[in-house]
Amino acid sequence: MTESPTDRLQRIASDERASSREFVEDLLPADARVSVYLFQPVTATGLREESPGVLFDIGPVPAGAGHLDRGLLYQCAEAGRTGSFLQSADDCTRRVPQTTEIDQQAYESYRAFNGCEESRRAQIAVECARHGFATQTDDGPPMGWHIHHLALAPSVHSFTALSTGRIPVLGTVFTVTKEGRPDHLREYSNLVDYAIFIAEEALEIRATHLFGGGHVGASFAGSALEKVLDDPTCDEALQLVAKLLFAHHWFFPYDPAAHSLLAHAVGTTRAAAELYARHGWSPPRSRPIDRREDQVLRRLVVADMVTLIRHLSWYRLGKEFRPRPHQVGDGVTRALNTALLFLCGTPADVPAARGAPRVPHRSRDRYLAPPSGLADLDRSESLLAPVFPLAGIRQLVRGAAMERFEKSFAACGPGYTEGHTRTHLKPSGFVESFERSGSPRFTARTHDGMRERTKWLCSYAIARLAESAIVERNGSAEEPGA
Repeated sequence: MTESPTDRLQRIASDERASSREFVEDLLPADARVSVYLFQPVTATGLREESPGVLFDIGPVPAGAGHLDRGLLYQCAEAGRTGSFLQSADDCTRRVPQTTEIDQQAYESYRAFNGCEESRRAQIAVECARHGFATQTDDGPPMGWHIHHLALAPSVHSFTALSTGRIPVLGTVFTVTKEGRPDHLREYSNLVDYAIFIAEEALEIRATHLFGGGHVGASFAGSALEKVLDDPTCDEALQLVAKLLFAHHWFFPYDPAAHSLLAHAVGTTRAAAELYARHGWSPPRSRPIDRREDQVLRRLVVADMVTLIRHLSWYRLGKEFRPRPHQVGDGVTRALNTALLFLCGTPADVPAARGAPRVPHRSRDRYLAPPSGLADLDRSESLLAPVFPLAGIRQLVRGAAMERFEKSFAACGPGYTEGHTRTHLKPSGFVESFERSGSPRFTARTHDGMRERTKWLCSYAIARLAESAIVERNGSAEEPGA
């Protein structure tokens, strides 16, 4: 029995929690008055449908909590005072502990948003033992006490990231005290250090589990991270960028810009959800309507990907790429343009050459054109889009099912998935950019080994074009009088 995409993503999330918990338990003593919660945009028992996700307790369980099921130590990521601030970019990116009194509203929202009573009791029992407070009930937080929390976010590696304020956030770190400013308490004064140090390791753990060691391994040389810089339109780089697109909200829960960009590109949030599901991912659970322009969203997504890549390979970038500060951004931009085109592009015929005789034109080649959400692409926006002979595509799908291409789609999924190709149909050319009118500009340069470097890209593009050919064929067969 094959594993469904939802089950696979849940399993990967469970493995990530286990790895993160092992690290934090080794780092913090069992009696530390520090709570560490990992955010994941997944589902859990008792979670509201509109909730952005779950906060899982990954800290050491104090002896005073007794024996309990660790699987119950979670809460809704918008309940009480613990998780609600994860949806605020201002709160997520500040480096000063945010102090808030736990009032009646926080108490009620915690109990209302966390529908599993058994989980509420287990979590409050652990927090009582950890922080030494007494509660009004055994399934709610202590009213009148103060919670001091920070987003679980790594250090800032560049002034650009510092000025934009967009840094990856993986959860929250907090302590609870009776005093509003317990400066004498070591756990309070060191919250920033805890947040940064734990987040940097948690970021590495998350990236390895979500993208796979084949893309984000211990060695930078030869990895997909390096390929994004050196060869951004090769298969390894594009697979990583596609994964970064679908997993964006796992790192930036306060602004799921990548989902908005994909939703604009394919037309609707429902179509975007189908795009996520097809590749084994799930979209953000909370998806407000985004009014920003597509160009703005694309710039934000590029900046976020650059931030993540810098964090995941900071030692190499700091030493070798500092003299070329724009190389990372240029590589990510080209890879993202290409990825958006083959994920969301619409099949189109190659237009007739200028000066061609004015006879009814019958295209012999087809490619993926930018969707309406990428209408701003022009000469300055480089990418790589393969062009294929239409006759070859029609021959390929004649009597064939689309299952043969499923592995090509699955290569964009979570975890390490090898790039697959299931066709020998070769591209007749490559598009490198588009005119303002939308007409393709074909590359006149000879790229060494281009076809070898883009086997999976070509296989994926053929699959998209083949689907269109099947729909076209079936549609014409159903026309009246056909």
